[in-house]
Amino acid sequence: MKTVVLIAGGKTNNDASDAAEHMYRGDLFKLSLDYARSLSPNAIFILSAKYGVLGLRDEIEAYDKSLKYMALADRRDWALRVKNRLDGLASLSEDTFVFLTGQVCGQYLTQYMTRYDCPLMGLQYGQQLTWLKAKLSE
Repeated sequence: MKTVVLIAGGKTNNDASDAAEHMYRGDLFKLSLDYARSLSPNAIFILSAKYGVLGLRDEIEAYDKSLKYMALADRRDWALRVKNRLDGLASLSEDTFVFLTGQVCGQYLTQYMTRYDCPLMGLQYGQQLTWLKAKLSE
């Protein structure tokens, strides 16, 4: 059984292409990535509204797309695409998935997984930052 951490990508802040871990520069992403690494998981992936599932070193181009503003049917299609990709990278029935995402990412994906944890679910942006900072200082 593996542990897989899924981080919300957010908006990219770079005009050129770069590794995914460098394209997302928001405080929430940076803290989420630091916390994910502190867990020493088997894998860390970024959930992207445009690209679906990204490895940290996958090269991407800047984009401005958010699940928050997608139609419900598009969110469900996105989740199915992500589920199919994750199914090739991990075991949806045996591995544990830790979602460092808001509600929009997790709500459509957890139905496909047996073991998952959503510690940031239901927290507002500022609360998510506070939670992550507290966990990193422990």
